[in-house]
Amino acid sequence: MSENEVGFAVLGAGTVGGALLKYWAQNREFLDREIGAQLSLKAVAVKQPAKSRPQWIPQDAVTTDIEGAIRNPDVNVVVSSLGDNSAEYAAIILALSLGKRVVTANKFVVALHGPHLYRLAREHGTELFIEAAVCGGIQIVDALQTRYRANQFHSVLGIVNGTTNYIVTKMTAGATYAEALKEAQQLGYAEPDPTADVTGADAACKLSILATLMSGEHLSPTDIHTEGIQGLSRQDFRNASEFGYTIKLMASASFSDQGIAAWVAPTLVSNEHPLSHVSGVKNAVYITGDPIGYACLEGYGAGGDATAASLASDLMNAAAHIVKGGYIQPMPTCSAQVRNVPFESVRNMQYVRLVIHDRVGSARDILAVLASNGVSVFQELQSKRRMNRTRRLAEWVIMTDEGTEGDLSSALKEIEKLDVFYRMGSVLRVLETEFEDADLDSDD
Repeated sequence: MSENEVGFAVLGAGTVGGALLKYWAQNREFLDREIGAQLSLKAVAVKQPAKSRPQWIPQDAVTTDIEGAIRNPDVNVVVSSLGDNSAEYAAIILALSLGKRVVTANKFVVALHGPHLYRLAREHGTELFIEAAVCGGIQIVDALQTRYRANQFHSVLGIVNGTTNYIVTKMTAGATYAEALKEAQQLGYAEPDPTADVTGADAACKLSILATLMSGEHLSPTDIHTEGIQGLSRQDFRNASEFGYTIKLMASASFSDQGIAAWVAPTLVSNEHPLSHVSGVKNAVYITGDPIGYACLEGYGAGGDATAASLASDLMNAAAHIVKGGYIQPMPTCSAQVRNVPFESVRNMQYVRLVIHDRVGSARDILAVLASNGVSVFQELQSKRRMNRTRRLAEWVIMTDEGTEGDLSSALKEIEKLDVFYRMGSVLRVLETEFEDADLDSDD
C-alpha cells in the first residue's frame, strides 16, 4: 500500500454496510480530496460470498474471513456493521487491540461495553467512532465530543428512535398501532422483528451513550427505566390532540449532584414544545447546560442513507486523522460506577387513563387515594366518557401535578383494589413547555 493511501474494510454488507459502500463508490473523488489521500476498499466481509451484489461492491474484495479482513496489514480502518452483537463486539475488540481505527453503528455494543472499548482504544493509541450509533444523520456525538465540550450539561431530552416516531406520527393521524407498524415495516423503517424499537430498548441504548458522553459516567441501558409504545391506543392520541398535546417516545436524562435520573417512555408533549413537531422518521435531541443554555439538533434518524451519512463522516475523520499523523479524538474516561437516581424518586407530571365503574362517588374515591399518596390532580382532561352503558363502565382521564414516580405507582396500586376500578388504560408522562417565570410585579 502506498504512503498516500488509507485502506479500510467493511464488515457486513447489509442495509447499513451496503449503504456506506454505495456512498463510497459514488463519491470517491470527493472523499479522496477531503481526506488528502486515497481511501481504498481492501475487504468486504460477508456471510454469503456467492450472493448477487450491486456493482459498486468489488467482488474481488468480498470474503467470509472476518478476522482476516481485520488483520489485513493494508487495512487501517475497520467499519463494523455485522448486525450481530456478539460477533461485532469480538470484531471491535480485535481491531482495537491491533491499533486499527474502528467505526461502528452498533448502539447495543457501545451502550453495554463502551467503557471497556474506550479504554482499549486509548491503550492501543487508536480511536472508536460511534456517530452512526445514535440518531442517524444528526451528528450529535461529534457535537458532544468537540463543539460542546466546554459545557457542564444539565439534561438531555429527545426523540431518538425514528421507527417509533414514524409509528406514533401515523397513530396521531388516526392509524392503529398494528397498521402503523405494518406500514413502517413495508417502508423499511422497522425490522421484521421490531421488538428492540417498540419496547424502547433501542432508545435506551442511545440514551445510555448520550448520557455517558455528557456526564463521564457509564449509564448502562439496564440502569434506565424503559417503557415502549405497544400499549398505546387511538383513544390516547385523541385525548392528547383534544387537549393540545402530541404523544412521542421520549428519552430523558438529567444530571445533578444526586446522580443521573434517566427514563424512556411514551410522553404527552405540549404542542408548544419544539419536540412536538418532530414527525415521521426524524430524530431530535434537546440539550441544556452551562454556559450554552440550550441547543436542539434535528434530522433523519432511520433508514440506510441517514446512517450511511454518519458512517461516512466517521470513516473520513478516521482516515484524515491517520493522514495528519495520528490525531486522537477525545473519548470519555467513564467512572467505574454510575450514580443512578432510583426511578421511584424521579419527578414527572403524569397522564392517567382509567376504566371505572360508573357510579356515584367513583371519582371521589379515586381522588382520595391519590391525595393520600401525595398526588395532586393538575387537570381533569376529560369527564367520564361512557364506554358501556349496559355494564355502566366509563373512561376517566386526569393529569397530575409534578410528583414522584413512586408516589403515583403506590396510588395506582391502591386504586386497582377499589370496587370502582375496572382496568388500567394508560399511564404516560407529560412534558409541558418550559417558560421563564413571569415578572408578576411588572405593569406591562
